[in-house]
Amino acid sequence: MPRGEHQEPASGPPGDTIDDERTGATLPTISSSSRSAPSEKCDAACCRNGSGWLRYQHALTDYANGPGVDTLVGAWSTLKVRIDIAAERLERFCLARWRDLSPSVREKLESWSPAARELWESDFAKHQEALVQVWIWRYVEETLFFFSNSTASPDGDAACCSPVWEHVRTLTRDLQPVRTLKHDEYLENVCRIQFNGWRRITEHLVRMGLGLKEFATPAVLMAHCKKSLRQLLVDGETQLPDLAHDADWRARGDGHDAIDKMSFALKRVFESALKVQYCIHGLEGTYSLRFTPIDSDSDQPWGFPFEDGPMRLFNPPELNPLKDDGGLPSVQLVCVPMLTVNKRYDEGFGKVFTQKAPMSVVTPRVFAGEEAWSNCKEYVEKRRAKRRRIEADTRRAAGQPAEGQLKGVRRSGRSGRIKVNRERAVEAQQSAQQKAMERLQAEQQAEADELLAKQKTEVEALQVKQAAAGARLAKKQARAKALLAKEQQAAAKALLAR
Repeated sequence: MPRGEHQEPASGPPGDTIDDERTGATLPTISSSSRSAPSEKCDAACCRNGSGWLRYQHALTDYANGPGVDTLVGAWSTLKVRIDIAAERLERFCLARWRDLSPSVREKLESWSPAARELWESDFAKHQEALVQVWIWRYVEETLFFFSNSTASPDGDAACCSPVWEHVRTLTRDLQPVRTLKHDEYLENVCRIQFNGWRRITEHLVRMGLGLKEFATPAVLMAHCKKSLRQLLVDGETQLPDLAHDADWRARGDGHDAIDKMSFALKRVFESALKVQYCIHGLEGTYSLRFTPIDSDSDQPWGFPFEDGPMRLFNPPELNPLKDDGGLPSVQLVCVPMLTVNKRYDEGFGKVFTQKAPMSVVTPRVFAGEEAWSNCKEYVEKRRAKRRRIEADTRRAAGQPAEGQLKGVRRSGRSGRIKVNRERAVEAQQSAQQKAMERLQAEQQAEADELLAKQKTEVEALQVKQAAAGARLAKKQARAKALLAKEQQAAAKALLAR
């Protein structure tokens, strides 16, 4: 299938869907026949020949509206395709150069693959796409499936739409250690089963009893996810902004705009991821995402041999003709995790993982076109030219220096770097002088304005004083005239009396 023409499965998970009018999320509606009831006809292992405690545990966690395994497998397949589409579209954006990524992002990528830098700087688009895929999968796993990320994470927490969900998330994190007790295998498995039962009952009460279908709103989830993905882009705020229609799962926006298409792809990812979350939290057994083979006790997600069946190759198609008598190299990156379930009620409490969906892996043989075969040269040249053009346009729009200029500096050697450093120092000095001049002018203007205001106040006060003095003088003159008039009248009367 040509690149960029991924198609989603024609039919989704079995069963209808019910819409949450408040959030627009969809949850599978499962018939009561899909659940396992602890009755005399129940075929579950715990009810056939398990212990009384397990029969009690099965009865305690049973309810009629629980999801089915077939719903989980169908939703998982859809989620895988949609994450693949989202990663492919994001890879077409201007991904930041390795040196421009923050140290925390580089550290995170290197914790997933020792060849993270080579894959990120590879000439083959599939290598970058694989890293973007695993970034999205890890984000979904931590934020939605298991609430395993903490507030100390650089991405922070997605705000819950209800205090009830906030309490559920906090308590889920606090109880995570009981799932990995190492000192007692029996206690470890009992606590694991009880933890899964607690989470199953709790979320059933929250979702069905209180009617709180999802723990966060679409707008919050989209903003939180975009904040995480922006760390991989040049000028992420411009390339992947928050949109007004992010709050509506069904809004497509402009079908010809790359940003709207990317946002809609993320909405489809969340739509499927929330269904998977509902199934993982509601099914019996401990469902988990594994980035290592089932038979491996190591937590290292690389360095193991490729195994056809449990694994699928995600190598660049341009390298398919390349053959090697020594077989495939070891796996260096797991870009799609394996879905497994740990569920055993009959014979003891040992860990028994069952694979429900395979993982996708990268077994890189080469990272540059020159190291492959001659037919790959034309593809590599076109891809490099396109990458330079996109990055130059993005940097120009963001007001950053073009990558071609930086490359020219590196090719010119030490003298070129010294020259550029001097030019940058001169520009920095000129900029500092300009800022100092502007600051001085601003201070002088402020002083002049203050002096003018003071003078104006003094003149107004003097005018008020003069007006008051004039009024007092006028009153005195009026009183004097009145007194003189009285005296003259008195003198005239006295003269007439004589």
